[in-house]
Amino acid sequence: MMIDERHPGHMSIRFLLPGGEVAFRGFRFVLSDLPDECETADSIRRFLLRHCVPGYVMDDIAFAKFYDRFRQSVLSGEFDIRDEAVVVKLHTDEATPQGWYSFNPDDFPNCDNCVTWAVDTINRVSQAAVLPRPRHGRVSDMLRLLKGLQSSGTSETTP
Repeated sequence: MMIDERHPGHMSIRFLLPGGEVAFRGFRFVLSDLPDECETADSIRRFLLRHCVPGYVMDDIAFAKFYDRFRQSVLSGEFDIRDEAVVVKLHTDEATPQGWYSFNPDDFPNCDNCVTWAVDTINRVSQAAVLPRPRHGRVSDMLRLLKGLQSSGTSETTP
């Protein structure tokens, strides 16, 4: 799991597929699911703080490119997933709506954002990880939690 320290705004899962290929998955909303009045970043943010839209688990190509360029600024934690079938399923899930997305996911049933989805997924598939789920999945709170885990040695994190 990874989060960018310089610009905390997204969390993704990076994992190794059988055979050694690296894959990235994330939970996102799709702009076409937003109402027409969501024309600017600020209007999108305001809307997603008060509403939810379909959420999609998909290849996180943008974060993969970011990681390749700015690897040193990404805080990552490594958790062992021994079940190869789980890894393959995580990678092959189609990019279809798989729940709901909001910037305030705790306000809606069956709702996540990139942080809560990543935490819940890691906790579900990892052999030992029990990551805390920050209120409303705030990236800045998750960053502090991960730094705390790193300093305590709870997970294998690398800056």
